[in-house]
Amino acid sequence: MKPTVTGLGITNWPALALTMALMAGCATDVISPENPLPLIPDRSARIELGAMSRTEVRQTLGEPRFSSSYWGFDLFREQTEQSNVMVAVTPWPIPMAKLTDQLQRYTLVSYDAQDRASALATGVFRRPAPWRNVSPIRSDFRALHLRADNLLFFADPEGARLENLLVAPAVRDAYLRRARTLPTCTLVLGAGERGAGDRLSIDGAPVRRLPLRSANIWWLGRGSGSDGWLRDLDHPANAGVEQWLPVLVAVVLPAGQHSFTVSAGFLSGESEFQFSCAQATVTYLEISAATGMAGGKPPTPWRFQAMDAMPERFLHRPLVVLDDGKWLLDP
Repeated sequence: MKPTVTGLGITNWPALALTMALMAGCATDVISPENPLPLIPDRSARIELGAMSRTEVRQTLGEPRFSSSYWGFDLFREQTEQSNVMVAVTPWPIPMAKLTDQLQRYTLVSYDAQDRASALATGVFRRPAPWRNVSPIRSDFRALHLRADNLLFFADPEGARLENLLVAPAVRDAYLRRARTLPTCTLVLGAGERGAGDRLSIDGAPVRRLPLRSANIWWLGRGSGSDGWLRDLDHPANAGVEQWLPVLVAVVLPAGQHSFTVSAGFLSGESEFQFSCAQATVTYLEISAATGMAGGKPPTPWRFQAMDAMPERFLHRPLVVLDDGKWLLDP
């Protein structure tokens, strides 16, 4: 016979106990595993720099998540889960809810011209479910920045949450020199000092991300090694919460006439730029917010300036190769 609470019509004691536990604050968290790192161990110490081939590295670390012979890298990922089960403390424990984070170990390996491992970096990133991005189970491993030679990887809780890879100016410039020998034209886009759009459509194609501002420097400042990660790059001197790393985006096109439409998620309206290019050329396009942006709804929010030579503003900006888990440049 089930117990009854007279006058309340409650015959479900577990529900009553859970309600009373919640009202009394009698609940606890059970996190499992308490320490997930042994499940994604650091195996990078087994890599002999200057000696091991790409094949031997993969025999040690497994198949890479992203790889490129041209850009000279492998990016490996191992992952596990950590769960937090909220339990009501009653005469018997009652699970109330379960939250799960992914713990992902990334290892970035760069290779020299002989395809030998030349540098590496590894670290762990905590990835909550997208709908609870601001409330992970724990506050550790909230952002990850890895640098191997001239390759820069990052993941952080803001903006692009998946894998992002940049190349430093030395590698960027080698790529642009090569672009001048190909039967295509290349347009290099960068933000001006007034900001820039974050959405791009080319020749009427679907709108795509335009990541002219990339890693959030505030997250980098919370970890170690920020000076090494940012060396030879252009970045805000006094980074705050709103400071983002300015980067360059290269667009490879067939020679001829093209139309670019730029817009931004934080503004209404869009602007169009007509562009004609010849084979084996590189053109630089600076995109800036137009003046007179009243009320957040300017009729023409963006201003464009095309140049044949790289402007000084772009000299120390890295080039985006991977953005939010997608290739921007041919691997």
